[in-house]
Amino acid sequence: MGNRNIKLILAYDGSGYAGWQRLKEEDRKRSVQSVLEETISLVLQEEIKVTGSGRTDKGVHATGQAANFKCHKNIAPQKMLASINQALPEDIRVIELSEVPMDFHSRKSAAAKTYEYRFEIGEVPSVFLRKYVYTIPEEPDIPAMEKAAELLMGTHDFRAFSSEKREDYDTVRRIDKLLIEPVTVKGCQRESKQIKLLISGNGFLYNMVRIIAGTLLEVGQHKREAEDINRILDSRRRENAGIKAPPEGLYLREVTFPVEINFKIK
Repeated sequence: MGNRNIKLILAYDGSGYAGWQRLKEEDRKRSVQSVLEETISLVLQEEIKVTGSGRTDKGVHATGQAANFKCHKNIAPQKMLASINQALPEDIRVIELSEVPMDFHSRKSAAAKTYEYRFEIGEVPSVFLRKYVYTIPEEPDIPAMEKAAELLMGTHDFRAFSSEKREDYDTVRRIDKLLIEPVTVKGCQRESKQIKLLISGNGFLYNMVRIIAGTLLEVGQHKREAEDINRILDSRRRENAGIKAPPEGLYLREVTFPVEINFKIK
């Protein structure tokens, strides 16, 4: 263990990765965590283990993933940031790098996380956006989705909205914000009409955001009623919730930390 603790804020395109988590040696698929560890170890010339604020699935992206690692190397943060980015593949970038107190832990110290899910409205999926949105043929009923979203707010047992199999695992979480907003994105191929779903909370279960997104979409498509949300929550059974939306439309947007620990060492 090193005598310096380095905090990272990362952006990555998850299309070419098997997810965030480091995989077993016999699995040859790349993960974001393993690529980071290999790259930073090479740059700093010491063995580095990177801890992430949470795992993202295969194909899921990040615009604000948080991570940290311990090291010995005496190199200024800005120089370290530039050297790491120069060595990383083009689909991973360190946006911010700072030295933090030794007891900072990107997962345990996190106060909240914000995810964003994007649906694109269109009959034909965009060639250029296919890895970054979930294309649906018709615009859903947004007021109905908003009504369902209100029922998910607050503290609940979200077992029905997760793929968690362990019976003794605590599945109670708190959702602080769940917004559904139509947006228009101008791209090189065409103007894209999208639905942006923004969700913030104190933590998320395995596949929880994707299942919530899929369930809200089904409400918007009138395949189920908004009032079904309470029944689904009470049931605690995964099969009662909606589809698990594909990973391509999901982004880990931001990880927030308590103000008192979110500072740089000078």
